[in-house]
Amino acid sequence: MTTFAQMQAQGVAFLKAQVGKGYTEVLGQNLGPDKWDCEGLARAVYLPFGVDIGFGSRAQFENSKVQLKPSDPWLVLDQVFFNGSDPPFGHTGVYVGPVVPGGAYTMISALDTASGVCYSEINPTIGGPGFSITGRTRPLSLVVPAPPPPPAGIGGRGSSPRPRSGSSRPTARARAATTRRGSPSTPSWRCSR
Repeated sequence: MTTFAQMQAQGVAFLKAQVGKGYTEVLGQNLGPDKWDCEGLARAVYLPFGVDIGFGSRAQFENSKVQLKPSDPWLVLDQVFFNGSDPPFGHTGVYVGPVVPGGAYTMISALDTASGVCYSEINPTIGGPGFSITGRTRPLSLVVPAPPPPPAGIGGRGSSPRPRSGSSRPTARARAATTRRGSPSTPSWRCSR
């Protein structure tokens, strides 16, 4: 039997292999393997485990049998939802944990035509500033139960990363690989490869 941790590792490996690929909303071309849209990429993560989350980010959230509360611990491969172009669930991505230990909350998603599939730092607070979430689900728990959260203060794949303290300025390398877009009425979408 496949464990939750094995599914997480397989899902993250799949997502990392998609980083740098293109974005499209053209039906029939948005489901990979060369181009994705946000909902098609998220769906492809869970299909190998027998979980079909369907199409449309709004429907993926609203039809989910495992909607999480803000207080629930973050686990790798949780599906996250954002306002995007169709509030409140117009964009979706998949949480991959901090890229570095103790780092920022990070997801991989198919963001837009300029960015394609990329890593993005997210604000884990529902309704908070920046790229904040509007909802979160845990599709993998439909296959096997999620592991219990680790004891307080212990890190790892299943724990919640601590929000970064101090400066949130990216390194020179990250700044060179970062694309920004947005307006005062929308969050600043940040993507790096």
